[in-house]
Amino acid sequence: MSEDWPPIHTEFPPSGFSGGDYDFVVIGGGTAGVAGALLGAQLGAKTLLVERTDGLGGESLERGTIPRATLLSASRARAAAYSQARFGLPDIEDFPHVSVRKLFKHVKRIQDIVGEEVELEYFERRGIEVLLNSEAKFITPDTLDVNGHPVNFKKVLISTGSIVDTPREYRKVGPLTLHTVWNLTIVPEYIVIIGAGREAVEWAQLWRRMGAAVTVVAGQSGQVLPSDDPEVGDMCKAILQAEGIEIITGKTRKLEVSGQSGQGKVQGDVDLTLPDGTHRNASHLLIATGRMPSMDGLNLEDGEIEFDGKTGYISVDDTMRSTSNSKVYAAGEVLGKYPFTHTAQLQGWVAAEHAFTGASRKNARFKFNPDRMSWATMTSPELAHIGITEAEAKRRFAKKIVVYKWDAGALDRAVIEDHTFGFVKIICKGDIIIGAELVSPNASDLIQMFALAVQTEATIQSIIDSMAVHPSYASSTLWLGIESFYETWLTPKYRKGQKKLSGNLNLERM
Repeated sequence: MSEDWPPIHTEFPPSGFSGGDYDFVVIGGGTAGVAGALLGAQLGAKTLLVERTDGLGGESLERGTIPRATLLSASRARAAAYSQARFGLPDIEDFPHVSVRKLFKHVKRIQDIVGEEVELEYFERRGIEVLLNSEAKFITPDTLDVNGHPVNFKKVLISTGSIVDTPREYRKVGPLTLHTVWNLTIVPEYIVIIGAGREAVEWAQLWRRMGAAVTVVAGQSGQVLPSDDPEVGDMCKAILQAEGIEIITGKTRKLEVSGQSGQGKVQGDVDLTLPDGTHRNASHLLIATGRMPSMDGLNLEDGEIEFDGKTGYISVDDTMRSTSNSKVYAAGEVLGKYPFTHTAQLQGWVAAEHAFTGASRKNARFKFNPDRMSWATMTSPELAHIGITEAEAKRRFAKKIVVYKWDAGALDRAVIEDHTFGFVKIICKGDIIIGAELVSPNASDLIQMFALAVQTEATIQSIIDSMAVHPSYASSTLWLGIESFYETWLTPKYRKGQKKLSGNLNLERM
C-alpha cells in the first residue's frame, strides 16, 4: 500500500482527480458499496468509492427502507389514535386531515439523522477516497474509466443497485413508481397498486391508513407476497382486506388503462378495465411490479463480466466474486435475489473480506448462506421469515420435516392489545430448527431469536428452555414448544412407560 495513503480531500469530487492505481474500487455508494468500501479500507486496501449521485446511502436511505418505514410508523400511530375507543379511551371526532407535506418533512428529518452515518468526513477519516457525481465504466478486465481518467484496480466491487421497472403498457398514463411516489404532496383519493410484493403491500396499508381508498392487483395467481410462504401471504391478504383494501386477481399485463395518473399535488383520472371485465376509476396508479439492475453505462462486456442476458443480473459465486472475472465482485440488488438492505450489507462484507484475505467460505468471518436469510414486511402486524420455507424443506428432506404452528392471536399480549391476526410457524428437520415464519407485532425483532436458532442448529427443546417473559409476543414460542411436546413426545409408548414409573401420572393433553 502507498505510504502517503490516505489522501485528505475537502472537495467532492476532489479537484485535480486524474485516475491512478487502486487496490479496491467500489462502484456505487449504497448499502453494499459502503459496507464493502469500509471493510476493504480496514483491511488495508487503497480504496476508491465512486457514486453517480450527490450523496451516499443509496436506495435504502433515499427512497427505500428508511423513509418507507418512517411513513409506516406514522400510519400505525394514526391507526392507533383512530381506534383508541377499543381501549376505553374517548373516541376522536372529526379526525384531522393528513398533511403529506408535514409527513414528508418528518421523513426528511429522520433521513438526516440516519444519514449522519454516511457523511463524507466519516469515510475520509478511514482513508477512503470518495467521488460523488461521478461515473465509472470498464475499459478492460482490470481498468476503469472514471470521469474520463484511467483507473487501474486489483479488485472492484459493483454495487450500483436497481431501478424500477415500469411495463410499457402503463407508461401512457404517467403512473407513479416506487421512486416518483415520493413526489406526492396530497393523499390520493383512490389509488390502484399493480403488484403485491413487499413494497406494494406496505404502500397499500399506509395509504389506506392515511385515508385513501386502495385496490391491489395481485396478479394471476392471486398470491399476496408471492416470494413468501403461502400462509404468510394469505394472512397478509386477510389483514389488508380487513382494513378495507380491495385485492384483485388477474394478469397485470393485460389491464386496459387510459387517462392520466395523479402526480404531485394533482388528483388524476385513470380508467382501468380489470381482467374480470370490471372497471375502476382511480385518482392514482402506482406500479410496484419489480425492479431491474442499474448497470447502464458500465460496459460489462469490456470487463469480461458475465451476466444474465434476460434479466441483466451479474453472475457470482458464494463469495460474491464474478464467475467470469476473478478481479470483479458484485453485491446488493445487481444480483437480483434477496433485495434487502441487511442482505446487501452482508454481501458487501463478504466480497471485501474474500477480495483481500482470500478466506474460504469455511474460514471467513462473513458468510452468505441463502438457507439462513431473514427478511420482514413492515405492515401492521409485521411478517417475518428466516431460513428454509416449509415447501422447500419438504422438497429437500421429505419425511424428515416436522412443522409446528401456533396461533399468536390467542396470546394474552395479543388479546390485551387487540391484535387478532398472527401466527408462529417453526420448520424443523427432526428436532433441529431450520426455518420460521412469524406474523406478529414486532415480528422483525422477534425473528432474531429464530435466526440465532437456525444459525446454531438449535433444537425445539431450546425454545422451551428459553422461557419467554409474560405477557409478551415472544411467549408464543414457549407455547409452540409445548405443542411440539404434546405432538411428538407424548406418544403411546412414552405414556405407557411413564405410567409404569409414576403410577397415577396423567399425561393426557390439556
